[in-house]
Amino acid sequence: MRPVPVAVLLGALVLAGCAAQSAPAPSPSVEVVSAERTCKQVSNVLTVLFNASVSRAEERSSEQELEGSILLADSMLDEVEMEPQGEFEQSVEALRAMDTVEFALPMISNGSTGWHDALEEINEVCRGAGTELAVEAWTGG
Repeated sequence: MRPVPVAVLLGALVLAGCAAQSAPAPSPSVEVVSAERTCKQVSNVLTVLFNASVSRAEERSSEQELEGSILLADSMLDEVEMEPQGEFEQSVEALRAMDTVEFALPMISNGSTGWHDALEEINEVCRGAGTELAVEAWTGG
């Protein structure tokens, strides 16, 4: 099978979209995002950053692997779900606005004050919901 250039595929998708009849938009269903779910998602971001940082500090991974992990964590942070205008919104948005490298690289020594403060606020809300932020360490011995 011969590879198809991406531009050809995109053009075909655009044309197919123009030819198709529009179905009525489904009514949006309102899903409540639990604090536990938000806390788990933030914990997953921290787990990726922690393990990548430790692995790099112990010279078991390369700079490129750390950078890839930081990009993954940034993407995961962008996907953290929370209630609009909810208790998490301001703190999660603060994390999104900060450079993830501020957390990942200095955390090996002292950590970032901005990240620490935002995470402490998030964890306070998590505790109020009966859960906590947690990091799963899988690197090291």
